[in-house]
Amino acid sequence: MAVLGTGGRGRPGRGRRGRAGPGRRVPGRLGARPADRDAPGGRSGAMTAGEQVEHFTTAFADLCATVPKLLHAVAVAPDGLVLGRSGGSGRTDADRLAAITSGLASLAGGAARTYRLGVPAKVIIEFAEGHLLVSAIGRGAMLGLIAAPDADVGVVAYEMAMFAGTAGPGLTPEVMARLKIVAD
Repeated sequence: MAVLGTGGRGRPGRGRRGRAGPGRRVPGRLGARPADRDAPGGRSGAMTAGEQVEHFTTAFADLCATVPKLLHAVAVAPDGLVLGRSGGSGRTDADRLAAITSGLASLAGGAARTYRLGVPAKVIIEFAEGHLLVSAIGRGAMLGLIAAPDADVGVVAYEMAMFAGTAGPGLTPEVMARLKIVAD
């Protein structure tokens, strides 16, 4: 399957209060460099897989709770299985949105290869009753969001990029396997 690139990291000054600017790591968050944070228990170093799962789920819940006009969200593994879903999405809806997200990422990758467009960064589709946004979050994983028709797509896309920068680096195969169990 094609993998969307993370492309640009968004626009400065458009994030939530207290967030680092584009391309910067947030200490204490998933993806922070080990030297930038104090690990739980007073030790320093990389987070364990369990800690990365906790940080991913917290960051995903934060994204779902704070993005204005967000209706549904799903984090998707490279194999198409759900890693996380928003509170507004039941399991069936999350599985359906995960399949759509994977399919759109694959189509975007095919178009990019056919027309030599480079790595796709995002897929944004505007409908009469809402928006569908798909973005890579790292290591083949993707994020699919449904936003209301009056949502500011620029803000939603920026928050997706910020989430990818925060959550993507910690998505190892072990972490994704654990997230699939948690999301089930």
